[in-house]
Amino acid sequence: MWAVEESPWRSHARWVGAPNDCKLDEPRGLRRAAYLRPPLRGVVWDEFVLRRAFSSAGGAWSNDSLCTHPPIRPTPPPVDNMPAAMPLEIKPGDLGQSDVQELLAAHLAFARAESPAESAHALDLSGLRAPDIAFWTAREDGLLLACGALRELDREHGEVKSMHTRAAVRGRGYGARMLEYLVTESRRRGYRRLSLETGTAAAFDSARALYTRFGFRECTPFGSYRKDSSSLRMTLPLR
Repeated sequence: MWAVEESPWRSHARWVGAPNDCKLDEPRGLRRAAYLRPPLRGVVWDEFVLRRAFSSAGGAWSNDSLCTHPPIRPTPPPVDNMPAAMPLEIKPGDLGQSDVQELLAAHLAFARAESPAESAHALDLSGLRAPDIAFWTAREDGLLLACGALRELDREHGEVKSMHTRAAVRGRGYGARMLEYLVTESRRRGYRRLSLETGTAAAFDSARALYTRFGFRECTPFGSYRKDSSSLRMTLPLR
């Protein structure tokens, strides 16, 4: 992990713990990332966020991006001159891709860490390969941001599965975009309702809030689920 050392408008960010206190010299990329989400003083970055900033600014990520030039304080660019955000592409996901497998592994680890074993219903790779499951990924400029799946319980009832957003980009609406896609796909398939299961621990608060915002409401157990104090079932009428 790295952190912005000074003001977000500086053209350099120190890699905390990097050899010789090296500087990351890509002012346009860092300024654009800061402009998208100010203020960033003290915010922690991971390599994914920095790579995305580089890509959005037309820069290339490499070890040559490191230098020891003294920092400067450029004037922030006007909003009208900022590069346009890359469109979010939601497409059928390839379970054989390494970044997809890493995101799903994080999803499984989260579910199992926050719920008792008997209450963790997240699907592994083999579960997602079942014939009644369709799986999608959300990418921006080729970078994997989120995933989601639909299970067909019957011809009129679908279930949301494997909803997960990469930790580095949570809170930016990618989960909502994926859920919106799944709801739209469910309507296209002719489902009369769409249901889901999520945890009741505090770690799932943001997920429950998102589902509630989309109109999902608590319901009785469906499918193979049973009454469980660590598991919450929700459903959304579609027509």
